[in-house]
Parts: sequence; C-alpha cells; structure tokens
Amino acid sequence: MKNLDRSLIDSGPYDIRPLSRSELTHANNLKREYMRRVGFQGKATPSLLGKENTKLKKSKGAVTYGLSLLPADLSGVNVCSFSTAGCRAGCLASAGRGRFDSVSNGRRWRTNLLAEHPDIFIRLIAHELRQLETRHGKKLAVRLNVLSDLRWELFAPNLFREFETVQFYDYTKFPASGRKNLPDNYYLTGSYSERNTSVKKLLKSYPTVAVVFESVPVKFQGVRVIDGDAHDDRYSDPNGVIVGLKAKGDAIGDDSSGFVVTV
Repeated sequence: MKNLDRSLIDSGPYDIRPLSRSELTHANNLKREYMRRVGFQGKATPSLLGKENTKLKKSKGAVTYGLSLLPADLSGVNVCSFSTAGCRAGCLASAGRGRFDSVSNGRRWRTNLLAEHPDIFIRLIAHELRQLETRHGKKLAVRLNVLSDLRWELFAPNLFREFETVQFYDYTKFPASGRKNLPDNYYLTGSYSERNTSVKKLLKSYPTVAVVFESVPVKFQGVRVIDGDAHDDRYSDPNGVIVGLKAKGDAIGDDSSGFVVTV
C-alpha cells in the first residue's frame, strides 16, 4: 500500500505560489469531482481547512483550523506511518460526528485529492491560509494532521516560511529522528502507544507526551498529567508533562492492546 508521507517527500517540496483565477476555478472543479466520487452532490466547494472539530473549537489562544484526512489506511493510502493496532482500533475517526458517513466521506475525498493531486492540494491549503490570515491576523493556529501523521515540514516547507506568524501544531508518533529541524512555528506533541510505553523516554524527544486514558489520573509513571481535553492549544502546555486525553469513540472500554491506559 502507498505510504503517502514517503510519496509526498519523494515528489516534493511543493510550490505554494498563489493560484490564478483560472487555476482556482480548475482546483474547485477538481474538488467537486472528488466529492462526487464519494457520493456528494451539488456545486458546493467546501474548504480543505475547517474548525468543526470539537477539540479545535475549544482552543483559547487563537482561532484554530485543522485538516482532517481519513486516518491510517482507510482511504487506500497510508497517512499514519507509525500507527499501531491499538491506535487504529480506537482512532478518533470514530468519535463525535466521525461516526457519520458524510463526515467520513468528507475526509475521504480530501485524502484522495491530496494523494492524487498534491500540487493542487497544497496550493489550495496556501490559498486558504492567506484568506484566514487576512481574516484573523496573527491570532491563527493550524493543525495539519487532525487524524493523520504527515511530515509537512519536509514536503511543504514554504508553508511554514510564508505563514511565519501562524502557530502550526500536531501530535505525532514519528520517532524524533524523523522530525528533525522543525520550523520555529511548528510544535509537536509526542504520542504514547503500546509500542512506546516509556513516557520519560518520549519526553527526551518531545516537550510533552499525549496519553489516552480510560480515566485521566493526576500522575502517570511519576510524571504530572494535565487535562488535554480542556483545550487543544498544545503549544501553550508546560514542558515535561503528560497531556491526558480521555478515551473517545471506539477507544472507550478496555481495548486490551495497551493503547488506552487504565490506572
């Protein structure tokens, strides 16, 4: 199966120059084509970046937008290189409105468009960021991997350079060796899983570590736990803490994999 992260890096880095009027018309027509493929009708051309995600709405420090792709390999391409059986079984894709076909298919057409037309997709992301920056000024945060784990800093580095006042952030399961030399405006939280079970070891690579709990404790493995569900402004978290996330969707209940921690 195609690993989208590797494919994008091999064929990048991608251009983010502004779209001309004719190019934007073509891009919107392409979006409609990909929407029709998964059953959507009509002439609407929704944005690639949205803020409908419940966690994004809780952000306090900035207006936050995110890109929601179909996670793991559910679209036919793999967008989560280091996903585990546990995180796939309990993925946030099943939480909240993610249970509805319309939401899942929205993530699917976006993933398919990125996989097959990355040049157009990434220029559309830049186009939307320019509009959002004009609207919100410097109070803008963007999460490019709401449900994926792609290394945007490697295949679209100019996004971080042009939009230097935007606070980009994500969660990642990549080892630190795969996320070197990050842009100053890109904050990453490491993710605990049944494959990486030492919080203190992960904290040597990332400023904070996210752990999914059945019930969020005060401490875990001797490290302080903060409430990661109170907001999604991960870039404002103190260093050296665990970001405690309560199990949601299919992750609720003991999944026996070790991904959801019970203490």
